[in-house]
Amino acid sequence: MRRLFSAAVMVVVLVSAGLAQNLTPTTTLTLETSNNTSTANTYFDQQNGNAGARNVSKVPTRTLLYPGSTTKLIAHVEPWWGKGSHIDIGYSSQDPGQVHRQVMDMISRGLDGLAVDWYGPDSYEDLGVKLLLSEAEQHPGFTVFVEIDHGAVQWDSCYPGCSATTAFIQLATRVSSSFFSSPAYLKIGGRPVLREFGMELHGPIDWNAIQAQVPGNPLILHRNANGFAVASSGGAFGWMEPKTLDNLPSGYDGTDEVDWFYSQASSKYSGMAAFGAAFKGFNDIMADWAPPGGRHIEQLCGQTWLRTFESINQVYSVTRQLTAVQLVTWNDYEEGTEVESGIDNCVSVSGAISGTKLTWSITGQENTLDHYTVFISKDGENLASLGDFGTGTHSLDFAAFNIPAGTYTLYVKAVGKPTLRNQMSGPIAYTVAAPPPPSSSGGGTSSSGGSGSSSAATTQTLKDLTLSASPSAATVTRGQTGKYTLSVTEVGASDPVALSCSNVPAEVTCTFSPATVTPSGTTPASVTLTVGTTTTAARKGSGSGPTYAMWLGGFGVAGMFTLPGAVRRNRRLWLLMIALGLACVSVACGGGSTTSKATALSSSASSYSITVNATSGAVAKSTTVTLHVQ
Repeated sequence: MRRLFSAAVMVVVLVSAGLAQNLTPTTTLTLETSNNTSTANTYFDQQNGNAGARNVSKVPTRTLLYPGSTTKLIAHVEPWWGKGSHIDIGYSSQDPGQVHRQVMDMISRGLDGLAVDWYGPDSYEDLGVKLLLSEAEQHPGFTVFVEIDHGAVQWDSCYPGCSATTAFIQLATRVSSSFFSSPAYLKIGGRPVLREFGMELHGPIDWNAIQAQVPGNPLILHRNANGFAVASSGGAFGWMEPKTLDNLPSGYDGTDEVDWFYSQASSKYSGMAAFGAAFKGFNDIMADWAPPGGRHIEQLCGQTWLRTFESINQVYSVTRQLTAVQLVTWNDYEEGTEVESGIDNCVSVSGAISGTKLTWSITGQENTLDHYTVFISKDGENLASLGDFGTGTHSLDFAAFNIPAGTYTLYVKAVGKPTLRNQMSGPIAYTVAAPPPPSSSGGGTSSSGGSGSSSAATTQTLKDLTLSASPSAATVTRGQTGKYTLSVTEVGASDPVALSCSNVPAEVTCTFSPATVTPSGTTPASVTLTVGTTTTAARKGSGSGPTYAMWLGGFGVAGMFTLPGAVRRNRRLWLLMIALGLACVSVACGGGSTTSKATALSSSASSYSITVNATSGAVAKSTTVTLHVQ
């Protein structure tokens, strides 16, 4: 997780007459749970796996890519909705308002542009392309490029009265004159990007002639890894290869095809433009053109979506950039690939409170979540955030917040990773009892000597932490060390803050200097984090060292009373073992260094995300740093 969580600082106003608190709402339950996408509100869950209109994560999509990526994030758009030959999804691609909502939704998810299917100048889809390009022009930096579908040759060209090559030249020339001049049209190296889809269905195509005759010298991209080898090819784009039911392996996620694409793009064709593919799955049982039973790639509750990004990250890095990745698709509802409405991660979250401690748990897989947000409300609808908390955190002690007496409703929101569904817990009742009245003396006068109760207000800032790392990524050769500077700020207190690492690969050490700091007011404390690596790769699963020591430390005392008598009586041996265990624990945790055997370093160049934790009492924050090992 690469996001830096920054909980909003709350100011609590404690007024002695009634102990009122200014918990100013920043959002509502309705906003946090209702449809926040460009999907029509009337669109509901479909049998092909499309999720109905819901509240989805707007965490930037780029957080799923390798650190330092400059890869363009592109949505693939179908502009045919509202046309009678397609199913009704509740909106029209020819509605300018809908086009505006779609582009704004894409931007809110951190996308850089879109690719749009085009079926010729006289097609229904032509207006949708023009509306999308016009809308993109209102958002500098957001780009559009055209994909000429083979259907344009079949239904809106001189073909079959002319050759498919001639038909494509005429269509591409029209694209050039109509769209290339737009400031929003995507260009790579000064060349406008033009994509074809399915032209192989029309027999041999003379791509050299097309490249020579289409104005504007377009960079023409072709589908899948074989597209790199097409004559005059400017590059290729990855796609999907769904399976019919008779050859569908259990748990098939389709990444075999994109893995092959990246292996070719990064080696044999590394000098050419490569557009990768990210997708949630495939199921075209609602499409008229589908074979019996449909074709399938399983969604696996969001795991397929995440794995398509992992396929990219296994090959590409800050030193080897992928040109672009397209979301396949933004809105093909009939083939079950749309991500406009979000992706169901099959997660639910529930919470309970005991005393002042809120705890929560989920069903489903936590790797589909980015973080949790805890809300408090006086009326159950208007919400104030108490902060964001990283995955792995499942509790919050309200004693640190000094919330005044009253009855409240709490909610825990499980915020998904980009484009995955957000999930909100049910309401959790929380009552803070009024403190006993202060004692007084002297015939009705207050303890401060004044007459009656004081009306002065005291403002108290709640305790909170911020944690950041600079740089966020370091590249080292195996055996070297990488250094990061951590900035730790504490608000509302000046208590010691302990630092530690988690999710550390095997044969890697994290050392803090110092391991504990006490920030002063809003002045950040600076800590040096040194990450060390060994000269050889470790075998995965080779647990030893500090892990064993912590086991001894945790169970040594119990062993004195539970093991057979001959061993139990040898107290000196046991005390020595406990001392050694505690010493190792000190080296691993309390001494400013943390190691973990959870993940072994690869023998090849790899990237690893290491979680850095800052803890002070009940308040904990985390961030991540990235280690590139060559």
